Amino acid sequence: MILSIIFALIAGAAWGMRERYHAEPRVFERLMGVEPEGWAGSKAWKRAYVNNDPGMPHKFGPNTFRDIWHFTGTLAKLLLVAACVLACSKGLVLVFALYALHALIAHITYIALE
Repeated sequence: MILSIIFALIAGAAWGMRERYHAEPRVFERLMGVEPEGWAGSKAWKRAYVNNDPGMPHKFGPNTFRDIWHFTGTLAKLLLVAACVLACSKGLVLVFALYALHALIAHITYIALE
């Protein structure tokens, strides 16, 4: 049960980061000084293309580790599913509680990154 809660907390924080980045792509440039073309920068989307050039073809393979938006989305989904699977034996109420905890932490993280 503790592992389910930890997974839900991390998933919520990851989702909140993802949503803040989506709303404000320069958030990590502003808060942490990352480069615009870096993994968490506002132009990280270009990393999906050969030579980081949108005029070139899309790179082969999954986008999971190419930028922070894809990574935090994948991480949040995997951890939330794992938390809920671990909690299923305890009842549906706990599964809903974990999802609510995830949503609360996502909201808090989103606000904290303003």
